[in-house]
Amino acid sequence: MTSHFRPRARTGGHAPALSALAAILLSAPPASAQALKAGLLGDPSVGRPASEIRLPYVRDGVPGPADQPFRLSAELGRVVVLAFGGTPDRAGWADLAARVDSFGSARVELVAVARARSGAVAAVAGRPGLKILADSLGLIHRLYGVRDKDGWAIFVVADDGRLIWKDRRPNLALAGWWAGLVAAVRRGAPTVAR
Repeated sequence: MTSHFRPRARTGGHAPALSALAAILLSAPPASAQALKAGLLGDPSVGRPASEIRLPYVRDGVPGPADQPFRLSAELGRVVVLAFGGTPDRAGWADLAARVDSFGSARVELVAVARARSGAVAAVAGRPGLKILADSLGLIHRLYGVRDKDGWAIFVVADDGRLIWKDRRPNLALAGWWAGLVAAVRRGAPTVAR
């Protein structure tokens, strides 16, 4: 008696999963597709732990140690204001740094994330205390859902590591916007001076 059974060829296990994902994307209504796309590109939710950042940085115009990059998780106990700017813009970051410095608290730190290499960032990082991270590949921008065309995007991470405030495309010239940032920082570290 002959058997008509023939073993299947191995596909590596990924083809069925990719086919299923493609079917979902193609059959999903536009709103669902947009939500799925936002999830894949990164869209951190307020109230949840902030996504880890690990990048080389420049502070006071000097690159940090290559073997000790900036790590967001190492900043627990501080409120971190993440300022994503599409390109190194010294004047804009200096203004943000001056306003964050006005809190007068070592528990609040401004960290600028630039779409540039460390060398380009070093040329614009002159403000004392300002850390500028070099995200030349844009990986952290994508993780946080920030696109180049957005310009500014500001996120506030509380002293316990939770994302507590975000604003994409903020108007930094509005006094009301600054009041919102101040309120978020104070929520993130209740002992920050008022």
